[in-house]
Amino acid sequence: MKIRWLGAAGEVGRSCIEVNIDGRLFILDCGVKLSGEGTYPDFSDVNVSAIEAVIISHAHLDHCGYAPYLYSVGYNGPIYFTRPTLDLALLIQKDFIKVQEYQGEKPPYYHEDIRKEINRAVALNYEEKVYITEDVSLTFYDAGHILGAAQVCLDTPHGRLLYTGDIGSDVKTLNPVRKGIPGVDYLILESTYGMKSDVHPPMESREKDLIQIIKETKKKKGNVLIPVFALGRGQDIMMILKEAKEKGLLPQSIYVEGMLLKANDIYDNYPDWMNKKMYNLFRKESPFNSNMFREVWNRKKLIQSKEPIIVVTTAGMMSGGPVIDYFKSWAPDEKNSLILVGYQVEETFGRQILDGLREFKDEDGVMRRINCRVEWVEFSAHADHPALVDYVSSFDEPPKKVFLNHGDPKKLEELWEEIDKITECVVADPGVYYTLDGETVQEEISSQKVTYEKLPPLESAFQIIFTTPQDKILKDRSINLIEGTQNELLIASYLDDSIVSFIIDVVKRGAKVKAIFRHITRPGNKKAFKILKNNGAEVRVNRECHARFVVSDDREAMISSSDLTRDSFYDHFEAGIITGDKETIKKLREFFYKMWDQSVEGYIKD
Repeated sequence: MKIRWLGAAGEVGRSCIEVNIDGRLFILDCGVKLSGEGTYPDFSDVNVSAIEAVIISHAHLDHCGYAPYLYSVGYNGPIYFTRPTLDLALLIQKDFIKVQEYQGEKPPYYHEDIRKEINRAVALNYEEKVYITEDVSLTFYDAGHILGAAQVCLDTPHGRLLYTGDIGSDVKTLNPVRKGIPGVDYLILESTYGMKSDVHPPMESREKDLIQIIKETKKKKGNVLIPVFALGRGQDIMMILKEAKEKGLLPQSIYVEGMLLKANDIYDNYPDWMNKKMYNLFRKESPFNSNMFREVWNRKKLIQSKEPIIVVTTAGMMSGGPVIDYFKSWAPDEKNSLILVGYQVEETFGRQILDGLREFKDEDGVMRRINCRVEWVEFSAHADHPALVDYVSSFDEPPKKVFLNHGDPKKLEELWEEIDKITECVVADPGVYYTLDGETVQEEISSQKVTYEKLPPLESAFQIIFTTPQDKILKDRSINLIEGTQNELLIASYLDDSIVSFIIDVVKRGAKVKAIFRHITRPGNKKAFKILKNNGAEVRVNRECHARFVVSDDREAMISSSDLTRDSFYDHFEAGIITGDKETIKKLREFFYKMWDQSVEGYIKD
């Protein structure tokens, strides 16, 4: 059994994992990423005809939003959901097509592909075991994240694999996540809130903070705008506001609009999938259709209302939807408040505002100031750091290996430090095959590589490079430098898998490769070190090596602030010099070998 990540390794978004069981492929989730590089999972070298089944953990866009694409390229097999997830996923996917077309983008699939998906859909209950092939069974367990969200458990001839999807913590409308599932050999764990500092305050204090901000805004005669996800967060916020209004704490009218209303209609069909308190409320009436909430019939008129109001609407990360109309009108007025209540992925509009953005250009090209109050009250449907560690600790016998995904690099690293104390832990890298064979897990190099552009030779002895996040020049120059090596490649830098495969190609051509790592304690560096060593490169460790440079033969060299890592290529501001000056290259080579002689052999346990 082999697994590899087609998305959501080292990032949040486009969750998609390929599980290869004796040549048969099973796809766990198939989602979309709404910001940054790489919108969709990488199916470039996936044999679609070998896919036996697609399994969706829950209905958030980053987990289900790309699934119909598979039906557009020839897949015609089953796709498994829980019952609520099927209904919610169809809502999300249809809306995704609508948004893509509205933004002038070509959707990756169309409604006819969704119809094919519906025809092949299999809807299950929690803890209902089904055989999806003769020797592989599937069981969904409650993930406590949003309505119908499930952990995916596969029993295979090679052991039990559990994929958490997204797991919740203290979600107001749902039962808690099912912990301690027996007999798990391999665990794939989400890491959205993996940093040690990621600790959610008690629910009671978060609710109190939310209501207090609303009351303070009312005193200033301002409006309150609360962007929410249509699934999960929206319903939780509505319940908090409903309870506060019943206690007489909120005199303002509460308006609800956007896709949240359609999601509420689906929630109304599944009260028995929620917690006991919610189930009892539904026995009287749907709490989401309470007369305490008002629908919006004329948005333009409501925006201009002179009475202070509360608006709860989509999208939760402010990537589009009705929230934009309200925000561009209300943002310039300091009396108003924007309350962000969920996780904001890097580079989304919500994250930019949270990080201090105070001016933006609307779709008409008009610059608008952000003078309103901006607050973040975290009502996450994701488990925090202590809850994730507790989840792994809850097994009677810990899994043989835990793979971390669905998290930003720093969060993955800090969670890895804790989980690795409990059992062996790996931070998943994109495109790398992990072969599960009894007690061992071997890492293979995938045929997938980062894309880059071939560049012409240097026109002068020195070229200065300055890069900002998402620039291509640093990545392109680094790979061109490595690929041009004929005899000797010398590297002093942190490395991860984003560039290792290019270095291995140089080794295979018969060139000598030497690399000095400052340390190999970080998961990504550790993996790169191991892969290089196993494929014929010479690698050493020197804790005092703060230099970062690459020398290719006597042809070209790069001295840079940058590491040869995904973070440096995509997330950082970097500066450096590329040189073809022979004397400079000679001195760099001498300097490298002086460090090499003072470096030590690195050791990584298998």
